[in-house]
Amino acid sequence: ACQGAADCLSQLCPTWIQVCTEVCAGDVDCAASPGAVCVDSYRAGSDYVQTCVPGCSAASQCPSGKACAISSDSAGDRYRFSCEAPRGPDPTGADCSNTVECASGFCLTNYLNNQPVDSICTQPCVTSADCPAGFGNCVDVQMSTPSGNGKQFVRVCNHP
Repeated sequence: ACQGAADCLSQLCPTWIQVCTEVCAGDVDCAASPGAVCVDSYRAGSDYVQTCVPGCSAASQCPSGKACAISSDSAGDRYRFSCEAPRGPDPTGADCSNTVECASGFCLTNYLNNQPVDSICTQPCVTSADCPAGFGNCVDVQMSTPSGNGKQFVRVCNHP
């Protein structure tokens, strides 16, 4: 745990995770920290510096006070989930219009017949048991990759 760069040998303490980290080019560079993933942490001009952060696939894998939030991995051109400070105040199931409203940083828009029905804050899941009551459908959602040049699937909680 860290409060600032001076607390870390690497001098890297992203305020959004408050854990000492190190620069990485991929998950293999994070092997010293079991469960860590390599994601964009610091912006340097138009590029991102990637660091190792605690990864997650469900909120229960994060310590109290942390959210399992979506993060970009520009080098891998994909989104990942990591344990970090909540991005916004709203829990899974709350109505949202922007990702900054949601603790996970993920606002899911549901469609019916290609028309938006609602937008709710969501969180990642492996099974329905990882989802809060009323939002127990753990579903694959297709989204664009960070570059916008591809597609990827993520598993998130949704309502029936």
